[in-house]
Amino acid sequence: MQKSLRVIMAAAFVAVGSCVAAPLNLLPSTQAISVAEAAGIINMTPAQQKEIDTFFTAFSGAGMRPFKKGTLTNDDILTFAINYNVKYNKDMKNISDKVWGIPPQKLTNVAQKFFGMPVTIHDINNCKLETKLYSEPLYIVPKATSLTSVFSKVDFLMDNGDGTYLANVVIYMGSSQGYAATAGSRFRALITKTPTGYNLKEYIMR
Repeated sequence: MQKSLRVIMAAAFVAVGSCVAAPLNLLPSTQAISVAEAAGIINMTPAQQKEIDTFFTAFSGAGMRPFKKGTLTNDDILTFAINYNVKYNKDMKNISDKVWGIPPQKLTNVAQKFFGMPVTIHDINNCKLETKLYSEPLYIVPKATSLTSVFSKVDFLMDNGDGTYLANVVIYMGSSQGYAATAGSRFRALITKTPTGYNLKEYIMR
């Protein structure tokens, strides 16, 4: 069984569980902010800052793979949903001292909450969807043996004027010296607002 937590891509983000797909090349951003665009920057209240930082911390904590708009795959969403549940101990069943069980519907809920998209449930990487051993179908995933502290902070949020928002995101990794942004830890994201939060539409390195 693989290690239950690993830092990939030069500590750009943390991935948990053994369902993590192999890291892919980070996608460089060529988008720059013009003077006109800067006029759309939102002066966030403390409550708004906390809400959006919490939203993006879910992605850094669960090892979200970078993607350009329109290229997000079902496997990317499913991997994130599994890792999110493991990282933040969400909606899991205690199967044994070594593994958790996650009901597929919980992963569907995560996909809708963070991406506003459906997800097709199936075996992925090293995570098996067990349909016979338990009273309900469950993804069987190893319990994490250690957790690296990580959080995201949004530098600024800009209204694009078309229903989307551009966010500059910095990921901070914990160490014995405290928290610091490391190489590969700065991302630019495109999001939309929903009645209950945000949906992620693009997530690329800057």
